[in-house]
Amino acid sequence: MMFKKDDSKKIRLELIDPTFINGLGAVLTFGAEKYEANNWKKAHTVADRERIKGAMLRHQMCLGRGETIDQESGLHHAYHIACNAMFLAYHDMHSGRIHKDQSIMVFDDDGAPE
Repeated sequence: MMFKKDDSKKIRLELIDPTFINGLGAVLTFGAEKYEANNWKKAHTVADRERIKGAMLRHQMCLGRGETIDQESGLHHAYHIACNAMFLAYHDMHSGRIHKDQSIMVFDDDGAPE
């Protein structure tokens, strides 16, 4: 008998470029060293959220004018944009701005959220 498994409703995380994940991690490491680890999770106010949006837009503007590497971190602006997008999504999910049913919680087969 052949091993069977139904992954049809699972998120295909293997499709994510590992280099991009490393870049995201590099930006988070840079931020952890500059501020502290997970400092971004402390942003709770509307003003905090606007600052995150502002940072993301600044990185987008740099890309828009042809600058790919952030001068301070030495990392691609796209990685910074991704981090800021992650921060905004995290805060939306944890602040009640989006219903938990709209968030994606499918991980893997080890009993983790699915």
